[in-house]
Amino acid sequence: RFVQEKVYTPYIEPVVTAKKDNDPWLLRITKPIEQGLKKLNTTMDHLKGITKHYGQNIATQVQQGWDKVKTTAEQLGSVTKIYARKNYNKLITTVEQLESISKFYIKNKIALPLSETLLTPEIAWEKIDEAQYKAVLQDLRTASPAGKVTADYMKANGVKLGFYPQPNSRIGWTWQGNIIISPNAPITNPLILSGIIHETNHLNQSLPLRLSVKGELLAWQADYNDYYDMTGKYYGELGEPFYDPSYVNPKYNDNEWNELIQLSANSRADLARAQKLMVEISPDYRSGLLPLQPFSEVLQNDWDKVTTTAKQLDAIIIKGIQYIKTLFSSGS
Repeated sequence: RFVQEKVYTPYIEPVVTAKKDNDPWLLRITKPIEQGLKKLNTTMDHLKGITKHYGQNIATQVQQGWDKVKTTAEQLGSVTKIYARKNYNKLITTVEQLESISKFYIKNKIALPLSETLLTPEIAWEKIDEAQYKAVLQDLRTASPAGKVTADYMKANGVKLGFYPQPNSRIGWTWQGNIIISPNAPITNPLILSGIIHETNHLNQSLPLRLSVKGELLAWQADYNDYYDMTGKYYGELGEPFYDPSYVNPKYNDNEWNELIQLSANSRADLARAQKLMVEISPDYRSGLLPLQPFSEVLQNDWDKVTTTAKQLDAIIIKGIQYIKTLFSSGS
């Protein structure tokens, strides 16, 4: 520090000047200073040597300590790897179990109740992946003419498919314009494909029509005909869905389905009969909760009745007035 900061500079200058001028008096005075500077330089060199030696010792000790740390770390790493290998499968199994429990809890204790409360199955459904979805659309396109129309409608309107538990039907539509299918259902089976066509018919209907027996009858009839187009067989026949051994002649479909497809969706009497037949075909079906027609059609029908009655009253009043005029004109 003494050398670096040049604290001794004022003492060197007189020495340099004395030597230059060869002044004995100045040389006598500055000689001790010069000797002191030599001692100082010797001391500094000595200190540098000691510091270098000490630094090397410290570096050696640090390196030795680092080698020990490195060795210990490698040993720990080796032990950890061995332990991890032994317990990896157990760890993975535990994680998978925890994940499974977590998914089950979230789905059954949170998502399902919430989806039922909010009438939004999409919260808890298992969405059909893109590859399966494309396969379903392709199967629909090749299954029947109505299937092709259905596939085009679904693609154009972004109708999604997903698995969701349904206690009263195999398939259904949602308020968000999607279709839900019972879990583990074979989605390429003609029964499911015809059901998708059925529900797409509903999505294409107005909401009041969907929520009426009239809307259901139209969809059931389409479902029935589409299944025949796909398989060449009818619902209710021997070996087909909805078969009942009590049918008189199952080969010729002498059953409720045969009656249902002949009913008119524009007749209230036929709609009332369809409502009963649907429950006979599928006892869990809740058609009894639906009105026969959309409310707007009910109002229109009632208005037509009122209008007809008003016209009849009109005719009666006109006839009465003509009769009164006749009486007056005759002087009676």
